[in-house]
Amino acid sequence: WSGGDVVGVGIDRLNRKIFLTRNGVHQGVVFDGTLLSEAAAQDLHLALGVTASSAIFTINEGPGGFMFDPKRELNTYSKVNQLFTRFDINGDDFLDFPELKKVIRSTSYNPNEPFNNADYVRFCRLTDASVTNGMDAGAFYRLYEMNFGDIDEDYSF
Repeated sequence: WSGGDVVGVGIDRLNRKIFLTRNGVHQGVVFDGTLLSEAAAQDLHLALGVTASSAIFTINEGPGGFMFDPKRELNTYSKVNQLFTRFDINGDDFLDFPELKKVIRSTSYNPNEPFNNADYVRFCRLTDASVTNGMDAGAFYRLYEMNFGDIDEDYSF
């Protein structure tokens, strides 16, 4: 992440989860408290740790509005776009081999899920994506249309 990013910390009390957002884009669940008791789940509080002495931040507890709208119902396309944005590490609007490998491993039940260059080339060809540039958001969406993942499960990891 970089200077000027807006980082949000969301508490989903109903599902007992804490998630992060970056510039209004859901970045994933960072804490799953489904095993906590009801009382413990209601007693969650924000804590902030900063290691850089030059860090500048503002805490918005709601009155100023939020970039991320948790009440908005996300459709499949929106979820795929947010997942795509989360893993487009270099910000070039394409998922190259290392980025797609990170998606596969991060959303798999097996964090060591085998994914090699031949798999990447096959996925690119199946979705009409450029092997050189990588997958754009549309090609990434087509993977889900072809049932190469469950967007609801992958989005909530």
